[in-house]
Amino acid sequence: MSIMSLLPFICFFVGMLIGAPIAIALGGGALAFFLTAGGIPMEAFVQKMQAPFGSFPLVAIPLYVFAATVLNYAGVTRRLFDFAEALVGSSVGGMAKVNVVFATLTGGVSASATADAAMQAKVIGLPMLERGYPKAFVAVVIAARPAVCWLLSDSSSAWSFTGSSSPSTFR
Repeated sequence: MSIMSLLPFICFFVGMLIGAPIAIALGGGALAFFLTAGGIPMEAFVQKMQAPFGSFPLVAIPLYVFAATVLNYAGVTRRLFDFAEALVGSSVGGMAKVNVVFATLTGGVSASATADAAMQAKVIGLPMLERGYPKAFVAVVIAARPAVCWLLSDSSSAWSFTGSSSPSTFR
């Protein structure tokens, strides 16, 4: 095995050792491969680097996270939480049930399981801890919550799957 075949790995590990972000270290290793490999045009590297940005569902995910942040600061999530708590909060295990209702309501608003989990951790985590629920239970409830978003038709994960695998959504 020659040093030229190890150069991409060396570039990656050097990047990691000097504290570069993982994306930069991986890009440096990939660039080293394209520069040392014979017969591969440099245009192929540029094309491979920009190809993920052509996927509209993947580009939209940060916007969903932004939408969840705006909903938090505007107080919309607090009102949805109060509504869910009014529906099922007084029953046994009410906060866990509030979690499910809240997940259903917010999953339809932001359309992103990741954004909803971040939003819910902020909105429902502290009230559950204040009411005496164990930290482990609160963590599990919040971690299991994104599964509800998958059940909703406008989930960004479902759109990403549909956009990347092209199944027929009209059958």
